[in-house]
Amino acid sequence: MKKIIILFSGIFLMGCSQENPDVIKKKIISYKSKVTSYNEKIAELEEELNGTSVTGNTERGTVVKVKELTTENFSHYILVSGKVIAEEDAFISPEMNGQIDRILVEEGQRVNQGQLLISLNTDITEKSIKEVKTSLELLTKLYEKQKELWDQEIGTEVQYLQAKTNKESAEARLATLEEQMNMASIRAPFSGIVEDIIVKKGEMAMPGARLMHLVNLKDLKIEADISENYLNDIREGEKVEVEFPTYPEMKKLLPIKRVGSVIDNMSRTFQIDLDLTNPDGKLKPNQLATLRINDFLSESALVVPSITVKQDISGYYVYIIRNNDNSTVAEKIYITPGRSSEDQTMVEEGLEPGMKVVIEGFNLVKDGTKVKILS
Repeated sequence: MKKIIILFSGIFLMGCSQENPDVIKKKIISYKSKVTSYNEKIAELEEELNGTSVTGNTERGTVVKVKELTTENFSHYILVSGKVIAEEDAFISPEMNGQIDRILVEEGQRVNQGQLLISLNTDITEKSIKEVKTSLELLTKLYEKQKELWDQEIGTEVQYLQAKTNKESAEARLATLEEQMNMASIRAPFSGIVEDIIVKKGEMAMPGARLMHLVNLKDLKIEADISENYLNDIREGEKVEVEFPTYPEMKKLLPIKRVGSVIDNMSRTFQIDLDLTNPDGKLKPNQLATLRINDFLSESALVVPSITVKQDISGYYVYIIRNNDNSTVAEKIYITPGRSSEDQTMVEEGLEPGMKVVIEGFNLVKDGTKVKILS
């Protein structure tokens, strides 16, 4: 018996999968219509069963609440995910090869700009400097003697120039060695916190190889990618509401510092940057942020609760109140909804100031249903 049921189910599923997509869409619309109808009937029966409900059917009509329309301010916001970035965040590398002689800081330690972090072994360089200095002393004396002779027109010009060249070459060699000594002392390029020390004493350091990670938590910024559809709505200097999922109580109002000049070819987005101060170091690089950006504002909009806007095969509609033959009835009126923000929807066409829109009990009424307005 179980095998028969499974076989039948498989045949049924195969039959459904072969149906035309348009037929499936029509079935979905039909089922949704039935669900809406059943939900309205269920709500009506529940309200009839519960005599203490705010809305319900009475002898004088279905009890509803209404909103009288007046023009009001309406703002639309887009929500964008962003990421906290440290302006100063670097992996420290040496400028020359050398063996690590000392590590003078610890992970988590705060350091100042220019502070010595790591020193490389400089024994060979120090010996070379000592040797060059000794040689330079001799070459300097020879140059001075040769110059005195040359000033007295004694000796040849070649001898003078050779002495001068030898002295200057030794000076250049000494300057190079002293610069190498400076490069052996690896210092902090900015003030911050030592996040990670990657190497150990005695290991070899090479240019480009990471020694430690240094980050400054005071000066941060937020980067976010926004769909190119909003390119005309985003401008530098506009204020953005910023929240952090990790710290729900923390909210900031920050101006847009920069709007990107390039659209990403893959994601079709552009980047915006916001400066962010972090004096207590609470926020961390790569932390998530939520940006609430106002991309539309109207000071004379007609607004209704989004839940009251329904849809059928003819379009979107709401119920308003009309006086008809000494009775008050609900009237179905089609509208053109605009933008929605949170739980409110702006209506572009179909409604006028002064109209009363049903905002409670709208699931219990139909076109022409007698109603009683709850004050």
